[in-house]
Amino acid sequence: MLDFTTPPLQAIAYLLSKKPLALRDKADFRHHTAQTAFTISGITNIDRLSAFQNSIALAMLKGQSFSEWKKANANLIEGWEGANPKRLKKIYAHNLKNAYASGRKMEMMSRPAFKTPKDREGIEDGWFFRFSCVLDSATRPTHRVLHGTILPRNHSFWDTHTPPLDWGCRCRIDIFSSYDLEQKGWTPSSTPPISSIANPFASSSTSSHLAQIIAKKLEAHSHNKTASKALHSLQTELKKREKTFRALRRLYDSPDLKTPYSIGSIPSTLTSLLGTKEVGIVADTMRRHKSKHPEIDAFDYSLIPYILENIDSLYTDPKDERYLILISKKFDRHYRLALKHIKEKNEIWVSSLVGIDSEKKILREKRKLERNKTLVVVKDRPTPYAPMR
Repeated sequence: MLDFTTPPLQAIAYLLSKKPLALRDKADFRHHTAQTAFTISGITNIDRLSAFQNSIALAMLKGQSFSEWKKANANLIEGWEGANPKRLKKIYAHNLKNAYASGRKMEMMSRPAFKTPKDREGIEDGWFFRFSCVLDSATRPTHRVLHGTILPRNHSFWDTHTPPLDWGCRCRIDIFSSYDLEQKGWTPSSTPPISSIANPFASSSTSSHLAQIIAKKLEAHSHNKTASKALHSLQTELKKREKTFRALRRLYDSPDLKTPYSIGSIPSTLTSLLGTKEVGIVADTMRRHKSKHPEIDAFDYSLIPYILENIDSLYTDPKDERYLILISKKFDRHYRLALKHIKEKNEIWVSSLVGIDSEKKILREKRKLERNKTLVVVKDRPTPYAPMR
């Protein structure tokens, strides 16, 4: 159980669990994180978000105050235009609060179940959460309506309504056994209360939450044509990313192995080399690589359009000119993307996608490619090349 005399290990684990591999459904979580990060003004870079999370986790481990954390991470903060002291303090406090609350929930969820004759099958296991507000003039009406809600700890309501629900939220949940409820004279709620508030960090509400953020911004900047145009562009891009990810997620689990999908357009800088404007993938390619490359999921495949736009180096195979191999980096991970060019149909298909997290491994992979393949593109150092024939 969390206390104030030992490092908050569950809370630290929660912060670090934002690294995708620690999540039960990592593809959805990584997509949610990328979509949210793309929307956040001033911190759209996942690497910086990750650095903030890690620095706060370390601060918790050391028991640092806000001022100590700020001083220790001056290089991280420097150059960020949104890093005014007031906003930084809010971000630090909110992340700590969110981590403590989530760590505390992890501890409460880990308590062993004990069934009683009164518990309903399937949802009740002897434990209940109760939502509690600080009932004063500063309490938001959308939070106040949730006060006193008592539901089984396994109820889906808690997936989206575990505090903190938004910035500055002072609410909390407490755990009680069915015996505790009986002693206090409390009765579990028959149905969850209707509330417009939900934790935006819950992946199930990502799309609607981001849409609400943009809608509010559009309303606030309705008089500013430039701002409105930028927000509409952001909205369009988010929808495009969402559509691509959902389609690839279905393809990733599709039983029809011949199902094809056009991932996106090839950048104009490569069309003269590849001779076509679209790149596709089939379900069978994903299936064959699941066991060989467990580090790759549907989210990684959804990044292929952005991998193509940010090529570090590109190689052709002198023994089989149908194949191209690209090295790229996205969200602090290196990728090796192999494409197959079917000339008679003028089509480009994904042959394989591999994730490489180690700098040593990516350097070793590049040396291997340079020995066996022909280098045609190098980042920031254009190499002349001829169109494929």
